[in-house]
Formats: sequence, structure tokens, C-alpha cells
Amino acid sequence: MRIHQLAGTELAELWSLRPDSSLREEDPANAPAGPAGEGGRPGPVVVLESCWGSTRIERPGPHFAELLRRMTLGPVSPANVLAPFPPVLCEADAAALAPEVTALRANLASVQNCVVRTLALGGTPLLSVVPIAADARFEPCPPPADRPLRAGDRRLSRFALLHSGEHGLHLESPLSQHRVEVHHPAVGWVLGELGGGRDASAAATGRRPLEERAVTLVHAYLAAAGMTTPFDGTAYAEDSDPALTGWTPADLFLHARSRPGRTDADLGMTYPLAGRAPAQPPVKTPDGRAPVLLERPCLTRLRTDDPPFTEVLEERRSTRSFAAQDPSLGQLGELLYRAARVRAVLPPHAGDPTRSWRTRRPYPSAGSSYGLEIYVVAVRCSGLPPGAYHYDPLEHRLEPVHGDPQALADILADARSLAGMDERPPLLVVLTSRLLRVATQFSSVAYASVLKEVGALQQTFYLVCAAMGMGACALTAGDVGAVARALGVDWLAEPSVGEIVFGLPRTVDASKESNIPPIPGSN
Repeated sequence: MRIHQLAGTELAELWSLRPDSSLREEDPANAPAGPAGEGGRPGPVVVLESCWGSTRIERPGPHFAELLRRMTLGPVSPANVLAPFPPVLCEADAAALAPEVTALRANLASVQNCVVRTLALGGTPLLSVVPIAADARFEPCPPPADRPLRAGDRRLSRFALLHSGEHGLHLESPLSQHRVEVHHPAVGWVLGELGGGRDASAAATGRRPLEERAVTLVHAYLAAAGMTTPFDGTAYAEDSDPALTGWTPADLFLHARSRPGRTDADLGMTYPLAGRAPAQPPVKTPDGRAPVLLERPCLTRLRTDDPPFTEVLEERRSTRSFAAQDPSLGQLGELLYRAARVRAVLPPHAGDPTRSWRTRRPYPSAGSSYGLEIYVVAVRCSGLPPGAYHYDPLEHRLEPVHGDPQALADILADARSLAGMDERPPLLVVLTSRLLRVATQFSSVAYASVLKEVGALQQTFYLVCAAMGMGACALTAGDVGAVARALGVDWLAEPSVGEIVFGLPRTVDASKESNIPPIPGSN
């Protein structure tokens, strides 16, 4: 791109309301008691409706009322309503503004969580900043005109994510309460320069597709939107922030976008895929291979013979050393029955457009979606040939799985290493997720709900093992590619999301365990 393509045209700031915002006038006669307008009658009231709720604007004044009306139609310059209205300026310049301009700026600030700010060059939009939180605040402040922009003053945040969106490229960050929509390739050039930090070449200035003032304003917009981090003379601010030390970009983005408060995306049980994806069955359809039937334990006997619940909780621990004795098929069946069977099949939720039937099981699942699938990899289990099996929680049986033998050996080797064991575990259970089963119900929180369900099921396995006298150890991670090959599944349609190993615990010297020092400050 040559600089003359965008050079020499006028910079403009355009204001508009979020597309989901609307205005309505309220009859003053129905307005709550308050300060009266001229003649003792209540003043005019405008109500701004948005995804954040209703904002009452009493006596907005002619300039603000007209500007709001125009902003509902699309991007507009406030200078078209109030001629002295200036472009982006620092707070130091605000004192010189005319009183009516100061009042209009204050009025706009009161609704800025609904205001989209667009920077344009001539009639060409460069970028827009869209608020995505109720308390979003946006005040771009470029450096004074007599201080040139210096390479390395700011760097693109390591938490910023650029992706294709509904309106072109979207730049988002979990640290920001705004979304930046990139409208012109020239802004991409600026983002590339910011990504270089202090290593950005000053010589690149001569090849910029934008003139210096335009680049400065793009920088100011990105900084005010929280997409860049400043250099303080020794380091970039976010690199020395102790609150950010423990966060990776992926973890923080998942956290911020799967809970309300820092996103404007639909969130919760909204059935986002209704009409786009078929209803997902409550349990995975068997493939027809001859199953291994499992015994069903007597729950009446277990209620009598099981140790007390407090004892089970106190005995729960991770076991990384298993006995030479093999667990039996009966013990495996009892473990799966008590922890993971389908207790009941339930009709769809009222108002569910997907008409997906639900189940009830011993562990919790968001919206009774139960998208987890359980695969058992047997190494040593009396009564069960070595190999991989899928657990059918409805029929309580194991179905043989024929995947890649080498991949099966690989995931067992990974399990041994992750558990810190000297040999392969007697039993490995791999949890996968039929993600579409959950995603048809939930917006934004589908994968986060899957991970919570994994933890709930792993804890349930732990407690049942403690009651049965078995040992268990949940693993931190598994190779998604190797698991997909070993089980013959598509890693995108049914990704592996959790692993846990089982066996009979080796006898532990109680005297050694009692010598473990207490945690400081504990009882």
C-alpha cells in the first residue's frame, strides 16, 4: 500500500450507538416526580435501551437529544450538531472548551457504554471501538502535536487476539472492556508495527500507509481500548504486573469470555445452534460390536456396608503406586455403575427448540447435558481382555474400540509418566466430550462447562474408589492427537478432556504417612 492512497485526507471521529441500542421518548406526564421544566411541567425524558438495561436521560437538551437521534441511524460527527465540537483531545485541553461543548461531552460520557467510536480518514473508516461491558469507559488521549510518536513507546498486549469477525477483523483482549473492529488494511500495518515492541524499526516510518497524525490517533484509540501496554523505561507494564504473572493468554481469554462482566456475547442456556445442528442423543450410539456386560451392584447392600461419608472424604487421595494384584471386572463394573451410570432419561427442557432428551447421573452436569464419554483402557483387569472399551452408561456395558495400537501404547506411556509411576497403570479412563451436545444448549460457556464436568466426574470417581478400597489418580493432561488415534475419534468433534488411572492400592506404611509435617497455620 502506498502512503498517497490515504494521505492528505481529513481525519474524523464518528460516533454511533451499539446496534442493539434504541431510544424512546417517555411522556413527561408519566415521568417520576422530579425537577420541573419550564412552566412547572416535568422536563423531557429520553430512555436509552441497551443490552445493559435502561438509562433515563432527563432534560437532555437540544444538542444531546439531536445527536442521540442521529447516532441511532449510524456513525455521525458531533461537530455536525455542535460546530465547535473538537476531535480527540487530552484532558489538559478540555478547560478551553466552550460551556455547551463541555456539557455535550459530559452527556456523551454518561452513555459511553453504548457508544461506538469510529476513526475515519476522509470517508474511509479505519477502525471502530465497541464497548462490551456495562462499565466500559473510553477516552483516547494522543500525545501533544509537538511530541512525535516514538517506536516502542507502546506494544500490542500479549493478551490481544486478532481474528475474523462479523465486521471484518476483530481485535479483542480479556484485559479490555472493548472490541476493536478493524476496517482498513492500513490499521493492520500499525498492529504489525506494535507487535514488534521496542524492536520495531524506526526506518519503517517512511513506508507507513498512514500519515503521522493518523498513526498517532490509531495508537491513541488502541491504547484507550486497552489493546496496548506502555513502556515505563525499563519494561512494558503488563510484563511487570504481578496480577498477570500466572495467566497465559489462552487461560485468561477463556476465563473472561465464559463469565459475564467482560463480554457482550450471549452467555448461558440460549440454544445457539437451534435449527443449525440436529438434536444430540443423550448417550453415544453403539457401533454394533459385541459388548462386555457388567454386573450391577446392589445399592441396598452398599448403603449398609459403605464407610461413613466423612471417612470417605478423609481417605480420598491420589494413588500412584498400585498392587501387583489385578482389579477385577466386577470392581470396574461397580466403580462405573456407582460413579457414571445413567440413572434416568428425562424429556427436553421446557422451551428447548432442539428437543434434546436429557439424563440424570451420579455427578452434576450443566443443564443435564452430560456430554462426556468414558473410555476404559485395560492393561491388567481380571476377566477383561487388554484393550480399549467405550462405556455405555445407559446399558451399563463396555463396547470394544479398535483404534491405533501404537497410539494406545503411547497414551498408556503418557499416563505412567504423568502419574509418576514405575509401570503402566492397571486401568486408564479417558474422558472425551461430545462438545456439540453441550454447544447446542449454551453460548460462550460450553467448553468451560465441559471442564467443570470433568472435575465433578473425577471427584466422584475418587470418592467411590475411597469407599471401595480402590486407588485413583487424576492426570493433568493427555495427548489429544494420540487419544484420537487410539480411540478412533475425531479430536475436534470429540476431544479428550480428562484422564484418570485406577487400580488396587499398594499397602502404605501408616507410620511414614503420619510423619508428614502439618501445613503451617493448619489445624
